[in-house]
Amino acid sequence: MPVKHLFLILAACLLISCSPKDDVVILRDQPHDTLNLYIGAVKCSECHQKEFSLWQQSHHYYSMMEAYDSTVLGNFEDQVLISRGITTRFFKKGSQFMVNTAGRNGDMENFRIMYTFGFDPLQQYLVELEDGKIQALRYAWDVNKKSWFDLYPEQDILTGEWLHWTKGAMNWNTMCAECHTTGYQKNYDLNSDSYNSRFSEINVSCETCHGPGEKHIAGVRDSTGYQEHYLNDLSSQQTEIRACFSCHARKSNITDNPTFSGELLDDYIPEILREGLYHADGQILDEVYVWGSFAQSKMYQREVKCTDCHDPHSMDLKKKGNQLCLQCHETTYDQSSHSFHDDGISCVDCHMTGKYYMQVDFRRDHSFRIPRPDQSLVYGTPNACTECHSDKTNQWAANKITDWYGDKRDFHYSEALLKGRYNTGSNLSELQSIAFHDSTSPMVLATAVNYIARLGEENLLDPFLSHPKPLVRYYATRGMAMSAQGPDYTLKMLKDSVRAIRITAAELLNGIEANSIPIEFRSAYNKADYELKQFLEGQADFPTGQFSLGQYHYLKGNIDEAEYHFLKALVMDTLLLAARENLARIANAKGNNARAIELLSINNKLDSMDASAPYSLALIYAELGDLEKSVDFLEKTLSLDNSNERAYYNLGAALQQLDQPDQAVQVYKDGLSVLGSSDMLEQSLAVLLIRLGKATEAKPYVEGLLRKYPGNPDIKELARIVNLN
Repeated sequence: MPVKHLFLILAACLLISCSPKDDVVILRDQPHDTLNLYIGAVKCSECHQKEFSLWQQSHHYYSMMEAYDSTVLGNFEDQVLISRGITTRFFKKGSQFMVNTAGRNGDMENFRIMYTFGFDPLQQYLVELEDGKIQALRYAWDVNKKSWFDLYPEQDILTGEWLHWTKGAMNWNTMCAECHTTGYQKNYDLNSDSYNSRFSEINVSCETCHGPGEKHIAGVRDSTGYQEHYLNDLSSQQTEIRACFSCHARKSNITDNPTFSGELLDDYIPEILREGLYHADGQILDEVYVWGSFAQSKMYQREVKCTDCHDPHSMDLKKKGNQLCLQCHETTYDQSSHSFHDDGISCVDCHMTGKYYMQVDFRRDHSFRIPRPDQSLVYGTPNACTECHSDKTNQWAANKITDWYGDKRDFHYSEALLKGRYNTGSNLSELQSIAFHDSTSPMVLATAVNYIARLGEENLLDPFLSHPKPLVRYYATRGMAMSAQGPDYTLKMLKDSVRAIRITAAELLNGIEANSIPIEFRSAYNKADYELKQFLEGQADFPTGQFSLGQYHYLKGNIDEAEYHFLKALVMDTLLLAARENLARIANAKGNNARAIELLSINNKLDSMDASAPYSLALIYAELGDLEKSVDFLEKTLSLDNSNERAYYNLGAALQQLDQPDQAVQVYKDGLSVLGSSDMLEQSLAVLLIRLGKATEAKPYVEGLLRKYPGNPDIKELARIVNLN
């Protein structure tokens, strides 16, 4: 059954220069048994007492602690929180901190609090389940209000759903530990779905940023007087930001064991400014952890580092208020002649707006942008003016900006991104204008290249396949894969110097017969395919990771292996509809249509607004000869998604078989009205009209087809019938 093909999508972005190379050395992860190389923060304090003391005041120090009276901030004196119909009780049992709440089966259970997580403005709590899984509760302590609250107060979350607190979204081993401990080793076992996670220190300590200190100590104490640091060099912008990036960015890990090769995309796949994470102009929307917004900014382009503003050990700002900005900016920017507000207004109120996450945690946008209420008028994006003046309109704010600064604005990349996201106006020329502009940040450029690819302008992507920024090559590769030249370009990218790009090229070529790969690329393909499989297996404790493994094996013809991973994905998240749909595809291929219908019917009930399940059900019922049911499901499909060309085609064909040709004619016409044009529907309609004795009515459709395909024998025969020859 031709259920729609679902591709694994790997989003990537990066800022470190490199060039494509023909000679690629595959990066195999080294054994990660390196905990003995970590010496601990206390040992560091013997020589670095000042830095150690500052660190003890920081959020890094309090990132995770064992649960004791001295570390637990929440009230566990028999407190009750009622939310979404669940009564949760927080209490103590001797010296132990306990919670009674609905567990993984929905039954009320007692859980012991093992660790605290953070300390301001909220503190979360971790409990240990079986198989080494450590989970964060969905309830947290508001440090300022001194009260318990539900992190998802508007959501009823099913026990089988990935978002449930006992499932993957709240799993410490996968979602949290890497950035809340030092020297973390996940140690996930794919077959048993269990963890044997370890770390050198329970919080974010010195060696998280500086690297393991064992060799450093040995070098410093060398009796010959020779001293070797053996620590990460954080002196440049790129090396410092690379250290911060691993936790302060929205990204996927290519490996659990970073290679630190010098290229970010050898170890990570960062997110670009995509829908759902950022507003269309690049402002923060979801929790993206700073780097993605900072990477857009002029500050980043001018090599400003995190530690230019933040003390690297206490994490406090280096100066208070506007004095922080005046480290670099002229004092005139701190005057009312610039802001048109009373003296004393904060720079960050206009240029670093923010958003609350987890209800109480305010994070500022680090893209350092000028307010643009004129864009808010057209696209609905937020702006600093009306966020502060909440009783005013965007039009009022736009008028004020014009009154103060005139009606001209310097070009800003957001203008192109907005048009690229919404595909409006002169979007292509705007995207090109930033794509070829030297001052455009790699983050913005990658997003522009992605939009150009989505617009189907593959010929404009050629220059980006050899671009020095890996992020750009990554999206150019994915974009070219959609063109007629795609396979040739994808083969070329198998030899790229950066692992994320090689993985992407292998993924896009997956399913192609091995003997159809040109001999000069086979070695590179085998290496990249190995890296792809490593990457997918490293993601296997995510339901989407299991799903992607299923896709990988399905395209290689390993159907039983694919089925195993799709089933695993559903165990992890019962709402992963694509996994159930692919299981239905496999059941259909094995001749078990009853099982396929059962699986698709579940999807249809779980998401009544999704068009995939009814379309697939329609195809199966057509295969079984039950055309009435097929028609019902095709009509439902089109009511949910009226852009499905094949649904119109199949519905028209089914109606003809049910001896309802007039209804079929109307379906084809409805499809053409919605889609504008369709060779498939135009030819089907012309053939049907001719069969109904309406050759004159068929003639315009045949004329259009003949102009496009003058040498096609089928079209020429239709033209003869309607007297076009």
